[in-house]
Amino acid sequence: RHLQRRCGVLIGDVVGLGKTMIATALVKLLDEDQGADTLVICPKNLKPMWESYLSRFRVRGAEVLSLSQVTAKKGGLPRERRFSVVLIDESHNLRNRERKDYKAIREYITENESRCILLSATPYNKSLADLSNQLRLFLPDTADLGVRPERALRDGALGSYTGSPRSLAAFEHGQNLDDWRDLLRLFMVRRTRSFIKENYAGIDEDDGRPYLVLGDGHRSYFPDRTPHTFSMPTQRRAAPLT
Repeated sequence: RHLQRRCGVLIGDVVGLGKTMIATALVKLLDEDQGADTLVICPKNLKPMWESYLSRFRVRGAEVLSLSQVTAKKGGLPRERRFSVVLIDESHNLRNRERKDYKAIREYITENESRCILLSATPYNKSLADLSNQLRLFLPDTADLGVRPERALRDGALGSYTGSPRSLAAFEHGQNLDDWRDLLRLFMVRRTRSFIKENYAGIDEDDGRPYLVLGDGHRSYFPDRTPHTFSMPTQRRAAPLT
């Protein structure tokens, strides 16, 4: 739905919930239903994994490019071929829009009007600019988002900003976390382990342990997390040199 309505989605599920599988299923559906070709851009160490997944699930017309290849003198982005979908794994690596690879990828997405799938368990690191720069990969500067930073407008936080109040720039000026939560509901899907447990888990009738039923009917139980205190050994100070 996000891809169809807004041309981009940020899948921000926490580590271990299967973002790679979800994204592979998504590009497989786009391939079968719309004949969409997908370009996967990922860190170099993840390239073999993505090639394996795309081959295993027979995703046609897909190509995998490492982030380091994007601006390489040989190879680089396939300018002669239009990929209608660009999938970026570990998209938080592109939170700085001054990087050469960021500029090249954004230019490619804009020129080809590609839909964009971003994957990151840590989309927000140091500042809200981390989020806005990732969204800017597929959102034009003048895009009408359909929502405004209402709290920032109410509090006068936009100051001398004179642009459209329904743009990404308005949210960047406002810097209100609640406004950003409203905005991200339009573009991000993020689930946690507790959400999965509360909404999808069954409860063992004998011991009350929560579990998920896998495709083969096997029950996979959620592990119990028990904190423990460990004391660090006292280090002896080295004798001063004489």
